[in-house]
Amino acid sequence: MEKNRILAAVDRSEWLNHIVEYMGKAFSPKNSEITLFHVANPIPEILWDFHKDPLLHFSMKEAESYFKTYKMDTEKRINEARKRLIDLGFPEDSVKVKIEERKIGIARDIIAEVQKGYDILIVGRRGESKLKELILGTIAMKIIGRLSKMPIAVVGERNEGRDILIAIDLSPQAIDLARSVGKMFQESGCKIHVIHVLREIEKTISFVDAWESTIPKWYWDTLKEERERALEEAKNAINKVKEILSSYGLQVEAEIIHGAYSRAEEIVKNAQKKDCHTVVLGRRGISRVEEFFMGRVSTKVLQLAKDKTVWIMSD
Repeated sequence: MEKNRILAAVDRSEWLNHIVEYMGKAFSPKNSEITLFHVANPIPEILWDFHKDPLLHFSMKEAESYFKTYKMDTEKRINEARKRLIDLGFPEDSVKVKIEERKIGIARDIIAEVQKGYDILIVGRRGESKLKELILGTIAMKIIGRLSKMPIAVVGERNEGRDILIAIDLSPQAIDLARSVGKMFQESGCKIHVIHVLREIEKTISFVDAWESTIPKWYWDTLKEERERALEEAKNAINKVKEILSSYGLQVEAEIIHGAYSRAEEIVKNAQKKDCHTVVLGRRGISRVEEFFMGRVSTKVLQLAKDKTVWIMSD
């Protein structure tokens, strides 16, 4: 069985524990190799905001003292996290710790590392910043924006539940998404729920109530025909995805959800109802406009599902 090579970008915040607990729940120790990767700042992060050369305001003695204390504390916390993964069943030789001093910037250093042969990147929703009002941390957003060819998991604040929700559309990428998910989560023990959200046409036309009498009958008949066609395509797509996931030994349930106003809201609502700790989405859907680094549905789910871990799959 080919192993998942996982890079978990961690810091010393509470998100280190969130990431570790999530990986212990979502991945099988049999087919996972995990590297806990940390980009260490040689001087306090805040000083990078004030000057192009922050060391001008920070003496060498102070810098050495700060970095020695910082590094010792960081190594201690991350090695404790490694031990936790081993306690959860991961073999010792499958869990590594890698701490490197900041070279260019935290986000870009993580991107440089992940391109050295990893399959998956795990990040926290926020880092050591205490700005709780931020929906998503700046590091996570930079990484998602620049790294489009790799699955990225943004770990949520809580990871209750045992199941995984996959939301598919009718694009050809749904098949690739199913294969990637099957490889990632095989032997994890997680149950997979596959959904396709079919929006209610009338609900998406805001002027219907006021102008319904002015819309010709042929228009509504055409919409109904299109809806039936979309429903048939959805049935075919969801059956193919279910078949692929089942071939990886996963327990799979699938359904088409009718009558939604917002796909994103319906996806998050179903993740909560089905007790899922994870939501998996394609980076972009049927629209392949390259100027948008993520589709509207993916972006909105990432904002709404704060308690869940959201996977943004690669293009």
